[in-house]
Amino acid sequence: QPSTPPSTLADAFQGADKDIPVFVPQGKVEAYWAESGWEDFNNYYEMPIADAAIDGVWYQFDLMAGTATVIKDLNVNNHYNGEIVIPQQVKHFGIDFAVTAIKASAFGYCDELTSITLPEGFKTIGDDAFFDCLSLKKIDIPASVTSIGIRAFAVCREMTAINVPSENTAFCSYDGVLYDKAMTTLICCSGGKEGASEVV
Repeated sequence: QPSTPPSTLADAFQGADKDIPVFVPQGKVEAYWAESGWEDFNNYYEMPIADAAIDGVWYQFDLMAGTATVIKDLNVNNHYNGEIVIPQQVKHFGIDFAVTAIKASAFGYCDELTSITLPEGFKTIGDDAFFDCLSLKKIDIPASVTSIGIRAFAVCREMTAINVPSENTAFCSYDGVLYDKAMTTLICCSGGKEGASEVV
């Protein structure tokens, strides 16, 4: 999106829907509205797109990549609770964004979070993503996940299992314990596991 509105031919936007969102650099909305050919569009928005909550979950948006990242709850002191289901995609400004990541500390200290469901297509779980989630009992990591940050599930004292499908190419689990795919690095042992656990 150029800072200076590009010149256009007289019929460049003939037949175009004038209600579609048009994203421009910050502070440039008035310049676009004043430029011939651009003045008829009704919905200008400044980039970057502001964070927003959709169905109770907060996201950060990357317009160029078409992706959304789950972030902290910005309303109530980062207090996600209960059962959270992350969808494969969310719609914002009429645009579909693929949900691919959880930002660092996004669910940290959410001690009333009891369940989290991640969609297939998800790729990244950030550092401390679920740190100190005292009520989270298990997590199923999709086959598509390729990156898990440090302390992602640390101090989850009720967690008894971290499950990874065999199709995942970066990670695996055995007896509820998270390893890298080669099983040469133990990444996380569930904090709520009781009794003996075989380390392979």
